Amino acid sequence: MYAWARSQCTIPTANITGALRATRLSEPEAGMESLKNLEAAILRILEGYQGRENAISRDALVDCVNDDIRPIPLFPISDRTIRKTIKHLITQHGVAIGSCHDGYFMAETSDEIEAVCRYYDSYGLSSLFVSSKLRKIEMRDYLGQLSIKFSNQ
Repeated sequence: MYAWARSQCTIPTANITGALRATRLSEPEAGMESLKNLEAAILRILEGYQGRENAISRDALVDCVNDDIRPIPLFPISDRTIRKTIKHLITQHGVAIGSCHDGYFMAETSDEIEAVCRYYDSYGLSSLFVSSKLRKIEMRDYLGQLSIKFSNQ
């Protein structure tokens, strides 16, 4: 555990359901009552990190989550589990969680959301480019194959 991170573990007592409503990218409201403990802990912590300029590092977030959920972490929650949960909060609950080189934050503006989307677009295209080269397929042909593959699912 990082000693410096413990001082960053400011967990607001705000209503998580209200926070979720305030940061939803889209409706409907279904599923908000079913937030699990880990999801709620991540939201509680990120409520204190509004906007890109206030991002919390991934290591500090992991420490804060483990402090919040398990004061004595016998089996700490891993970085990978937290990243998967953040992805779930974004994709399944529509929470506007941003990420940048400095860490994670609650996106406050449409510009912050757009910047996060540009990052994901760039990362995704870069990964697809590498995949197309490994398969020895031109990028446009590979994208066409993927489009057909995903439209059939």
